[in-house]
Amino acid sequence: MTKDLKAYLKEDGIFITSGIIVEKIELVENALVENGFKILDIKKLNGWACIIAINS
Repeated sequence: MTKDLKAYLKEDGIFITSGIIVEKIELVENALVENGFKILDIKKLNGWACIIAINS
């Protein structure tokens, strides 16, 4: 799904994804970076995570 995101976001558009199991953060983060996103922040709470990234 990460490969298709850029088609739906403007340049410098913010993408927020949540409901990520903490153990899978690195997997999601790497997929975003490999597809041209810059990670702005990662929030964790009770075993779940949210990743905020920018379309760069």
